[in-house]
Amino acid sequence: TTLDGHDNAGHVLEDLVVDEGQDLPQKFFEYARRHVAGTLTVFADDDQALGERRTTLEQIKAATMLRTRSS
Repeated sequence: TTLDGHDNAGHVLEDLVVDEGQDLPQKFFEYARRHVAGTLTVFADDDQALGERRTTLEQIKAATMLRTRSS
């Protein structure tokens, strides 16, 4: 990403909550983890994606380094 390697490219938020994460691109989660927030909470459901272009739970987990928790 463009901000990688810049000294002032730290997190701008403490927490970020994302709902319907399955409909966002994987790169969004990589960027958010690196540059947006120190803590990410992502709600996503593989079975409720709006289209074929979706990010799976495994892709979200890999991009964010999140642990998964089932409800």
